[in-house]
Amino acid sequence: QTRGDSGYLLDLLQALKIDVESQTLVFSRTSVNQALVKPSSPRAIYFNDDVTVGWVPAAAAIEIALQDPAKGAIFYTLPQPTGLPTPTPNEPPSIRFRRDGRCTACHISARTLNVPGHIVSSFLTDSIGQPREGYSSINHATPLNQRWGGWYVTGTAPNLIHWGNLVGLTDTSRHRLDSSFRGAIEDLTSLVDLSRYPSAHSDAVALLVLNHQMHFYNLVNRASFEHRLQRRSDAVERLVAYALMNDEAPLAGPLRGTTKFAEIYQTRGPRDETGRSLSTLDLNSRLFKFNLSPLITSRSFRSLPDEVLL
Repeated sequence: QTRGDSGYLLDLLQALKIDVESQTLVFSRTSVNQALVKPSSPRAIYFNDDVTVGWVPAAAAIEIALQDPAKGAIFYTLPQPTGLPTPTPNEPPSIRFRRDGRCTACHISARTLNVPGHIVSSFLTDSIGQPREGYSSINHATPLNQRWGGWYVTGTAPNLIHWGNLVGLTDTSRHRLDSSFRGAIEDLTSLVDLSRYPSAHSDAVALLVLNHQMHFYNLVNRASFEHRLQRRSDAVERLVAYALMNDEAPLAGPLRGTTKFAEIYQTRGPRDETGRSLSTLDLNSRLFKFNLSPLITSRSFRSLPDEVLL
């Protein structure tokens, strides 16, 4: 079923059990649809523990990245209604997921540990979203004041400092004079028209989880490929340290998002006999309450060979 400008997006999210509240918005032109992405038309990212979905208004297809336990990141597209052949009367449209090899041009590189993986970047941009300076790969170890360049961010915290919500040289120059400029924003109305999007938010808590999750899976993928190819590096040791949150950059909390993402996220995952869950968030000085990533319960982590897990 199509729903206005978003096409199949909402039904796809429902089928994949991805919450709309996970929406984050990136306007730096660093994706396959970079011709359409700009500050006035950001790319929306939605995710759960297994799948990431990218959507841009007017794009011919929705982008999908599946975290596969054996193959790492696998990329698909779902053509939107405007990109499909016109069906004959009484015939439903042909809806088909397609493998997209173009994505691996960037998604197998040093940024993904040279295996099929995921990328989250932070770039200060010019007024049309072209990256100028920044970091081609970030994760939970990246200091918050270096994250989220080229992203919109909604959230609040005392003295919340990051690179989000800065569009063009004028914004960047002002941020350098006042580092809190556009740091704590609850409403993006003054920056961008989001009437075509399922949500008017780009939740800071969702961004924190996304930053942690993408690099976690890159380490899982690297460890898995090394085992199957009978190679050895420090990937396993790095994965253990990352899962234990040893190098996590501190938060300037208490940090609060602007949607129910944090509330929904904390209902995920298994619980112990006392009701505790690794998905419980802290958001004061760190992301999670417990110093252990909830992604150790994910399909990809649990599918690592015993030799790796031991």
